[in-house]
Amino acid sequence: MNRVHISAFSRTMHWLIAILFLFVFCIPLFLNDLGVPFPYHKILGSLVLLLSLVRVTNRFIEGWPKDVSTNPVPILIILSKIVHWILLLSTLIFPLSGLLMGYYGGRGLDLVGFHIIAPEPMGSNGKPIPIDGELAGTFHSIHTSMLLIFGISFILHVIGAYYHHYIQKDSTLTRMLRSIKDSEIHN
Repeated sequence: MNRVHISAFSRTMHWLIAILFLFVFCIPLFLNDLGVPFPYHKILGSLVLLLSLVRVTNRFIEGWPKDVSTNPVPILIILSKIVHWILLLSTLIFPLSGLLMGYYGGRGLDLVGFHIIAPEPMGSNGKPIPIDGELAGTFHSIHTSMLLIFGISFILHVIGAYYHHYIQKDSTLTRMLRSIKDSEIHN
């Protein structure tokens, strides 16, 4: 089902996950130096995963929003669909690979700050004994590769939103920012 309007729930989940993703990125890159403990990266990352499961389920229930371009360009519509799928899958793969990297690295499994599986005993090097170091390394590679994949997709997503707003002059961006009633008025 394609819809012109986006439900308040979908908009809320979009912006909530986007903001949480921003914090998850900032903690290891910048905020750790400012004293924000790294465990918040894992707590927020697992929260992103749980919320994304709800969002993906909702996406399949509600369907994808209809393209409202004033002058549709077929290649850009295809690119938009690819970028949206990458972003949606990234919100699952990124945090899941991080959780599995930690688990197989012997750090246990935490979801939003709760220990689901306790960490392994510490080795002589002061680090947890890995359950499977090779798998931990594989999930680490996936997790770090997702940074580039997600980053490029995010930039394309933002460029696309501005393209729709300033060049196409359609309601693609405004329907993500306004209430449904306001969006109907400006369509």
